[in-house]
Amino acid sequence: MSPFTKILVFGKNGQLARSIAEVFKNSNIHFVSQQDLDLRLSVAIVPFVTAQNPTLVINAAAYTQVDLAETQKSEAESVNALAPKMLAMACESLKIPFIHFSTDYVFDGAKTVPYVETDSPGPLNFYGETKLRGEQAVQQHCEKHLIFRVSWLYSEHGKNFFLTMLKLGTERQQLKIVNDQVGAPTYTLEIAKMLAQTLPEINNNWGLFHFANQGSATWYEFAKEIFAQARQNGLPLRVDTVEPIATSQYPTPATRPANSRLNISKFESTFSYRPAMWSDALSSCFSAYMRR
Repeated sequence: MSPFTKILVFGKNGQLARSIAEVFKNSNIHFVSQQDLDLRLSVAIVPFVTAQNPTLVINAAAYTQVDLAETQKSEAESVNALAPKMLAMACESLKIPFIHFSTDYVFDGAKTVPYVETDSPGPLNFYGETKLRGEQAVQQHCEKHLIFRVSWLYSEHGKNFFLTMLKLGTERQQLKIVNDQVGAPTYTLEIAKMLAQTLPEINNNWGLFHFANQGSATWYEFAKEIFAQARQNGLPLRVDTVEPIATSQYPTPATRPANSRLNISKFESTFSYRPAMWSDALSSCFSAYMRR
């Protein structure tokens, strides 16, 4: 499945790493948890990676609490900006590739069409700032790098919009969901499958790529589809009214971009994997959720 003999994956208990574990079942892949190495302790990162002597490092760890990042700045910066820098430096010293994940939130959302890799970033929140600094550090410190900007991640694991909606849908009769932010909901298993197919195709195609499920939706449209598919799967829901609202009606500590759609044509012209439509990927997620 992979040309790499020892893959080190950081973020063991996160939803992305859990999806990677499902896809890379028979590979020589080693998952690193926070207990194994706390990425907030930057001085420990290079010695740890060097001692493991991997042939590829994948960073699936991140501080993803967008609103809390506005106050927990040091933790967000340590995990999202400084840790990727140290991981990149470790990979460069070993002369091995480094795969890192960034976010659609590096953009300000002012464009009316999907963002391409060469568009100028302009994050609106501190989370986006730290992720931008992280990807810039990777580009600076590791020659053989792949950075994937991904958007609106969800899965049957962890904490995410999909699971939150299923929980609220059983607890409340009415919900109000933001309908003026648009992006591409992306199932983490899709990213894991993409990695499995892409690794043998790298061929020095290093650099920055956008990747997401096909199509786009607002959070309101995403929620409506979650509830529709939940009912199709026979899940008991209490919710009967989902009202679209403006971002201004739902103030949050961190500002979100109105448009964070990612243009994935560069990825598709470089690699062979073709992601599913977001609604089809959601259906796959429901299948996994129902099997739990």
